[in-house]
Amino acid sequence: MTHLDLQNSSVASSTTEIEVEMNEDVTSLNNISSYFSVKSTTYGGRSCFANTDLAQDTIVHECSLPLSSTITRSFKKKVCGLCFKFSDGKTLKFKLISRKNKENNSTTVSSLGLYFCSQSCMDKFIALDIDDLYLESLLNVERLFLKLLNQCQVDLENEKRQEKTETEAILKWLVFK
Repeated sequence: MTHLDLQNSSVASSTTEIEVEMNEDVTSLNNISSYFSVKSTTYGGRSCFANTDLAQDTIVHECSLPLSSTITRSFKKKVCGLCFKFSDGKTLKFKLISRKNKENNSTTVSSLGLYFCSQSCMDKFIALDIDDLYLESLLNVERLFLKLLNQCQVDLENEKRQEKTETEAILKWLVFK
């Protein structure tokens, strides 16, 4: 049996460096606001947790624009991709799709797009999105989600077919026994 001395290995030093960087990141995040702290969650990742009870209408943080955002899939057609205004459940009228798909006349992903409450919000988003990088990133996340969702549905259908086949085989065996 071989004993590996992790204290002197490069793996240990790189792991320590990553931990130090993560601790520095969390420390930086905790300096954003005195109202909340960033902590690891039991379900994975990190989240913001209030340090104390907050009075109604307390502003815990302000920024001109988020670095990134995600709108829950069920609300993606009802919440503006820039100002996050909710449309009371109605589909927003301004939709930005991938220029790549527009140029290729692609219809396979025609439902993919980012929705806006006004032409003004859509124009502001376009002006901020240099080289369509942010839009393409958001749409790629959506494509991957749909691909995984579709694969899960196919796997579930295959599993049900397999169970049905096995059940039928058992029933035939019982009948002929």
